[in-house]
Amino acid sequence: MGKTGPDKAPDITDYDWTDRSGNIHQIPTGIDPGWDYAPGASLADRAKEIVRKKAEHLPKELATRLKDITTPTPTPKTPEEAEKLGQAILSNLLDRPSRTVPGKTIGEAFKQVILIDEKAVALAKEFQENLLKDLAATRPIHTPAAVVQKTGQARDAIMRASTRFPDDWTRMSDAAGPLNVRFTTKRGWAWTSQKDGVILLNGKIVKAVKGEGFIVTSADSTAEHEFTHRLQSVMPELDAFFQQVHRQRTQGEPLERLMDLYPNSRYKRDEVTRKDKYVDFYQGKEYDGQALEVMTMIYEALLGRMDNMQDWRVINRLVKFLSKDNRIIQMALGLLYHWKP
Repeated sequence: MGKTGPDKAPDITDYDWTDRSGNIHQIPTGIDPGWDYAPGASLADRAKEIVRKKAEHLPKELATRLKDITTPTPTPKTPEEAEKLGQAILSNLLDRPSRTVPGKTIGEAFKQVILIDEKAVALAKEFQENLLKDLAATRPIHTPAAVVQKTGQARDAIMRASTRFPDDWTRMSDAAGPLNVRFTTKRGWAWTSQKDGVILLNGKIVKAVKGEGFIVTSADSTAEHEFTHRLQSVMPELDAFFQQVHRQRTQGEPLERLMDLYPNSRYKRDEVTRKDKYVDFYQGKEYDGQALEVMTMIYEALLGRMDNMQDWRVINRLVKFLSKDNRIIQMALGLLYHWKP
């Protein structure tokens, strides 16, 4: 066509444009402000930039919170990843000013707890209220598990307990099969059938379908404990984090009978544990090589009912976890906030 080479690129000049925040941008001549980006560069990138600029003008705590809630956190793949996430969560919970003990942070106030009294109950409730509020801001909670029974104390307790866990965890319980509950004033238990058939369950012949759950509970924090057993049955991938930590912590330790460790207890001869440095040796109890109480006892301590002095045992356990074993709290919180089935 008579050309000896490509056309010469036009000269590009820029002009200054000031946005509503007073920031000056270099805009190519001939381009209106707002169109100076590649559409494929994504709204997400522009949203991140908006968040970054907004955060620059906020107090440090609010700026951190804004960045946290607008930056998706990937599902932790290892106990170490979960613990690292939980470390920041726990620090945030403990560093807040306490309403119960003015002039102290919640963490400082917990260190002063010697006996479980009304002040300790109020402090534990304050900690848990903040935890649940933050959890709800991070992911959906509050949806109760489906329960076969329509009325009763056990139903009410399990529905309360299940609303404290992430909704997608609770949906896993619903999807696995029907959940039957019964009230007791004695020791609770939970079991999930791994197959269809007729089974002998707690001395009674029961016809169950695969995935069907059975929980016997009282109205206190036992409900959170037993519902956690249900969750670990339907989400073994979640429980695997706790199994791995238990194996690491108790490597080389012998099995010991709980009745020997707690002489005045009602534990049976076949109930054995690897005690490690658990705040309660029951947490290391093994069932055919599986330590199924590691996960249940930590979530009971974090999420269990803390209404009054009747709940002193779970509050006492929370205090002990915070002072003697907060690494397992960190991992549990990291999973609670961020692990997705």
